Amino acid sequence: MQSDILMHESCRSSRTKAKTQTLGFNLGQKERIWFANALVGLFSVTALFFQPLNLPAGTYHVPVDFQTIQMAIDGVSPEGDTVVVAPGTYIENIDYHGRNIFLTSLHYLEGDENYIEQTVIDGGQNGSVVTFREGEERTAVLSGFTITNGSGRLYGDAYTRGGGIFADETCPSIINCLITGNSCCGISGGGGIYALRAPLYLSNLIITRNNAQSKGGGLYSGSSEIEMDPTNRCSIFLNEAGAFNDIYHSFNSDNYLAIYLDTATVALQDDYFIGGVFETVDILYGKLEPVQHDLWVSPDGNDNNSGYSPDDPLKTITFALHIIDADSLHPLTINLLSGVYSPSGGQSFPLNLRSYVSLIGSDRENTIIDLEHSYPTVMAAMDMEKDYSIASMSILNTNRPDFFNGIAIEQNSGLVLEDILFSGHEATHFISHYYPNWMTLVDNTSLTIRDCDFIDNHCIRIVGVGIHSEVLIQNCRFENSTPLEDWDPEWEGASSALGLVAPPYDYPYPFNHRIEKCVFTNNAANYTNYFHFSTALNLRDYRYPLDIVNCTFADNSSLVSGCLGAISYATDNEVRLANCLFWDNELYEFYIDASTHPITMQFSHNIIQDMEAGMNLIGNPELIFHEGNFSADPLFMDSGEHPYQLAEGSPAIDAGTAFWVVDGDTVVNLSPDQYSGSAPDIGAYEFDQQAVTPEEPPQLPDQLAISSIHPNPFNNSTTITFALPRPDQVELSLYNITGQLVDVIIDAWIGAGEHSLQFSADDFASGVYIVSLKSELGRDSRLLTLVK
Repeated sequence: MQSDILMHESCRSSRTKAKTQTLGFNLGQKERIWFANALVGLFSVTALFFQPLNLPAGTYHVPVDFQTIQMAIDGVSPEGDTVVVAPGTYIENIDYHGRNIFLTSLHYLEGDENYIEQTVIDGGQNGSVVTFREGEERTAVLSGFTITNGSGRLYGDAYTRGGGIFADETCPSIINCLITGNSCCGISGGGGIYALRAPLYLSNLIITRNNAQSKGGGLYSGSSEIEMDPTNRCSIFLNEAGAFNDIYHSFNSDNYLAIYLDTATVALQDDYFIGGVFETVDILYGKLEPVQHDLWVSPDGNDNNSGYSPDDPLKTITFALHIIDADSLHPLTINLLSGVYSPSGGQSFPLNLRSYVSLIGSDRENTIIDLEHSYPTVMAAMDMEKDYSIASMSILNTNRPDFFNGIAIEQNSGLVLEDILFSGHEATHFISHYYPNWMTLVDNTSLTIRDCDFIDNHCIRIVGVGIHSEVLIQNCRFENSTPLEDWDPEWEGASSALGLVAPPYDYPYPFNHRIEKCVFTNNAANYTNYFHFSTALNLRDYRYPLDIVNCTFADNSSLVSGCLGAISYATDNEVRLANCLFWDNELYEFYIDASTHPITMQFSHNIIQDMEAGMNLIGNPELIFHEGNFSADPLFMDSGEHPYQLAEGSPAIDAGTAFWVVDGDTVVNLSPDQYSGSAPDIGAYEFDQQAVTPEEPPQLPDQLAISSIHPNPFNNSTTITFALPRPDQVELSLYNITGQLVDVIIDAWIGAGEHSLQFSADDFASGVYIVSLKSELGRDSRLLTLVK
């Protein structure tokens, strides 16, 4: 603590000199556009005549005296020398190494703001572009550069912080710079600048178009008494993050940040853009004008459109989230039209979700968010968002096997995830709560996941939630989930499918968590020594009861643990199961560890294979079997889209209970119109006596192929038929016989199966052509002869 204070006082004593050095030019009202998209630029000169300052005697030039910027930093005197960098792009990651030098472009000498754009330090996606971490003082100055293409300083195996500038326990001056196009993947943040215990001096910066997967896309401040120049103001706008797009000043900081901005994304403070603890937020201008209107987005849209109708849609989801202006009295919806929303299609991630703004697709077959394995986080709700839904879409292909959540959720209220297919994800936890231990616990939080399918994912835990008063997982399927092989799975409540963890022991509010009508099948793990890992469902520390009702658990497998696991580390657990079906799970149906604290499990009207041998019990858990529990082959349908439906004659039909009260709590209460027959069936599927046994689904093709072209040769039109074994982004193109591209017939996301299209060649000359079909699945070509 004493060293921190000494460093901070040293920063204070040198402020006057550094601030004098920043007055090479002053901001006025004139706005200059820096990029062709007309979204950045505010460096301008006032009517005052520019008077360059006299540089110290120790002045050196790059590349004349030193070939690189880093060589100059390391080669000059550590106190007071000046390094002047000529225009150009320098692909470097520079570190001041504790040297209090003045590093500048020709902008400082000549007063021409064009030198800022022309003198570029490019981090090459190889770490932070500029690093301060050895106690640099105010006289360590960075001035007059474009700082870009940084990926952040590495922490651990994969976390990064401070894409553009990383500062830790230091207090340099950063002035007259453009910081853009940087990113980081740290659990902290700071796409543009990351400052930890670093009271920086910031003057006349533009920080824009930076990205953080966590917080503070533009600026992340942690316990840093940053000083922002109220005269030569910074502009911070149009950055992106999982939370607080532009600025985040940590809630657990012991100081309050004073923010003075010329231009922000919007003129009024909005916690979607700026969050944390602040003394002052003073903004002169906004880059965007918020709109209080439902919006439509399409991959084929344009962000210059109004977005007010399906006929005039915006292009990017992020831009729609930036401009939409909803509140509790005016909840709004962003409607996602059919199409694929992907990084290659111009979309940015993560999507920073907003209170009262629902994100609704057309349907899960046609509205597809595909991260193409290039982002770890698809969307985040880390600011206690309220009352919104994400629905009717498919979300595919995140890729980051570390401590990142595909969907990160803080203590939300009224969040509903509904009618979504989640597939192709690699993550530690895909949907998971985010709860820093310093966060204030709040009541009346809720999360509902309903009618969602989690299929073919590769995660330690595809869903891991619990820090909410109310959690309902209803009508969901968890199929073919497997865990990451190279991750330590000894994680509290870990499961390849669903893990539920009770709120912290000091949680002051009652809570109610329930799993209902869910199917857990063919989830597997190949771990050989982790008993606390469960393949389908893992439960931890339920001092209030958890209810599991009408669920099916079948064909889940593990080399050591069970299909359902329960463990208690800090409190007594109580779990109540009714109308559930456990069958053909290996090695055990249950793994229950009560070695540390008691666990009570109560059973009513369940089918459990091997009631005794199917349970691996550690310690002395209390198992209470009420009436209606038995073991018998449930006779699954074994065909169709839902093979775990009950076949006619199944002993599970009419074998459940419609009403069950335990200790004064109603666990099951079904009216007759909620089931067929004389009683509810056991398991997630209710057998319909009137239903016709489904036919076998058509066999999918084994590989990508052009099946036929008919007629061929042809005159003007022919039918091209092709097949896909699974959905994929497909390109069907036409080449002439010399291999030159003539036409792109299809470039779209296509479902599995066989597809036919009519091809018209009115505009083509007679001759032999090549039809080429390609995707990630492979490539196939055929000759096509046009005769006119």
